[in-house]
Amino acid sequence: ASERGWGDEPALPEALRQIETLLSTPATRLLFEPPSPRAEVWRERVFDMVDDGEFVTGTMDRVVIDRDAGGKVTSARLIDFKTDEATTDEVIAKKAKGYAPQIARYRRALVRLTGLPVKSIGASLVFTRAGRVVEM
Repeated sequence: ASERGWGDEPALPEALRQIETLLSTPATRLLFEPPSPRAEVWRERVFDMVDDGEFVTGTMDRVVIDRDAGGKVTSARLIDFKTDEATTDEVIAKKAKGYAPQIARYRRALVRLTGLPVKSIGASLVFTRAGRVVEM
């Protein structure tokens, strides 16, 4: 890291710890594995749309799109990373509830982008400090 000029960055050791936690925990590691050989991953996918009469811009952290053998989109999974200071079940549940409107809006954006029904779009909140996943 220091050869890239990041050595003095105080947040770097904590960020690396969080990444290691995510990749060493089975529930979170699974979110980085493709569901099939035909899966496509969108990272930092920006969208603009009118939602409930309001112009909205958003950025989805990670979306995994799966397709059938013919190339048709069959499902999507939204994965949103949260770096909140949330480590207990109670705090994580409260935070997840607070993020529910954002996740609902992202799902509506994915309906428009993929043509999928909302029931075919899964969503996971990943609390990086705790290495925990909350299905939404």
